[in-house]
Amino acid sequence: MSEVIAGVLDRIDTRTRHIEAAIPPLVQALTVIGSKVQAIDHQVDSLVESHGETRRFLGSFYDEFHGYLEDYRRRTELQLAETRIVKVRQELERRFGHHDEVRRRAAGILQATDVAIIRAATVRTTAEELMLGAPRYWLAPGLVALMAWIVDERDIADRALAEALRRDLAKTYLFFTLICRRAGRMEAMSRWLELYLHLLDPQLIDREVVVVLDAVATGILGRKAQDALWQTSLGWIEALRQIPGQVETQARRWMEVLEAERGKIEPQEFELLQAHTPAWPALAAALVGVRRNPRVVERFRSVVETPALLPPTILSAVDGLLDTMVGRFDQEELPLRKQERLLKLILDEEGDRQKAEERMAVEEDALAAKVSFVARLTDILMYPEQAEASLAAQRYAAAFSRDWILAAHHALVAQDAERVPQEVPLQLGEWQGASRDGHDGQELAGSLRAFYAARKARDLAKIKLPVYAWLAPLVGLACAGLGLAGGGSVIVALTFLAIGGLLLLLGKRQQAKRRDELAAKLDSELGNALQTLELVLAELASYRRNWTIAHTAAHDVDRILRSISPADALYQGLPEEPAALLGSALGVDASGRGEALLARQFAAWDLVPPPCPVPASTPAS
Repeated sequence: MSEVIAGVLDRIDTRTRHIEAAIPPLVQALTVIGSKVQAIDHQVDSLVESHGETRRFLGSFYDEFHGYLEDYRRRTELQLAETRIVKVRQELERRFGHHDEVRRRAAGILQATDVAIIRAATVRTTAEELMLGAPRYWLAPGLVALMAWIVDERDIADRALAEALRRDLAKTYLFFTLICRRAGRMEAMSRWLELYLHLLDPQLIDREVVVVLDAVATGILGRKAQDALWQTSLGWIEALRQIPGQVETQARRWMEVLEAERGKIEPQEFELLQAHTPAWPALAAALVGVRRNPRVVERFRSVVETPALLPPTILSAVDGLLDTMVGRFDQEELPLRKQERLLKLILDEEGDRQKAEERMAVEEDALAAKVSFVARLTDILMYPEQAEASLAAQRYAAAFSRDWILAAHHALVAQDAERVPQEVPLQLGEWQGASRDGHDGQELAGSLRAFYAARKARDLAKIKLPVYAWLAPLVGLACAGLGLAGGGSVIVALTFLAIGGLLLLLGKRQQAKRRDELAAKLDSELGNALQTLELVLAELASYRRNWTIAHTAAHDVDRILRSISPADALYQGLPEEPAALLGSALGVDASGRGEALLARQFAAWDLVPPPCPVPASTPAS
């Protein structure tokens, strides 16, 4: 029995020695595992940080690349526009250059009438050459008729006038309205003007009506003409009101026109607010919309309050209107003129084709051959450059358009109030909040601190004791127990326990260090977030101030528009200085050769429209 027990003890002793021999490598392995786990933890932290940096880099790269593409697209559009506008203008010169030549000669003939230094034969030859050079252009036979009236050749004048009327009835009526006014033939002028006004359809008003508005508003055509056009205008507007859908169409048109005056936001404005609110697109749309009001105020103030620089005499005034009237391009030129205007807008917008097309869409009616009377008034008032309208014509248009403008303006003001977000959501990292005007900084800062406190507690709790730290004491205890059970040395057992405790202590110290690092990082983030929040709220408060100031300007728009009265739209007549006096039509040159000189006077008879004019054909080049 004792031998069996001795054998068992020997085997236990052998196994104990084997265990003791295996313990140092095991401890070493646990140490290595602990260091590797620590290294892995650092690598994971580094990987997370690198991932964040990569995302930020990719976001920055995307923004830069997108900016590069946008810049490339704009530069390409700019270069194409610069090239194409030259080609379009060359095509205009090739196809319609002879029109310009005819237009320039109109003023020359009238000036020759004033100074009487050109022979009648010269003017007659010039007019005939223009007739041959522009076989379908209405102004060519009109100039022949004018020349024949000057040199008292009534038969030629009547036949040339009939041809001009056949080519373009309305423009010929208007041309001779101004010619008769320049010649002081008021009765003939009234007949031409009456025919012109009766010819017009309030739904299809041509661009030349601007010339009439200029002449009437400035008093060039006299008080009788002012009364006639005023009553005609009232009749046209009332007729348009009776057409189903016309009121709504014009209301929408004015809203589009006023909306096109919206402002813009500079790139450096509200940079932090843009980055930290998902509502920025709505905020931006609301601000650029309401910034329309100051621009509209300045536009209407310039129309209402700027002194009108009227020409000193009837002669100079009529000459200016004639230059404007005959200088207008004809309908055949319209497609190329539209191309030219679009390309010019692209150049003005520095290659931004979308903005250019938006502006072109709003200006479309200003270039259209025929639009309704109220639409033409809109173009005169808002696009005077394209409409070639004077300040006097703009005031006339404002007086008749006031109610339309006020209705559209009030609708847009109500829309502005509905469009701006009342609560602005804010986002800084994972924290989310909201503010109305940026004045609740303390409350939001408290919310941000509470968020970071909760995040700190959550993230600190995730930092666990390393595996080797809690595993080492268990292994040391187990080894010590086995060693003592096998009769091993107490010192060895204590060594196992000491090693396990040392690894546990190292693990705890490592855990505490990581927690301290995380806490410091979160505290730094909180400080930066609080500073960013303060700046974002300051920008939100600035946004609200900007919006309120622009919105308040709506009252100025209302005040200026209501100050416009019909009396502001009409001026008294200019000083009389007829360019042509009744009397002899012939003179003698200084050489005494008896050749007829172009006289200072028109013929005694009036050049008036025939009883039944030939129906006008579609104007051609």
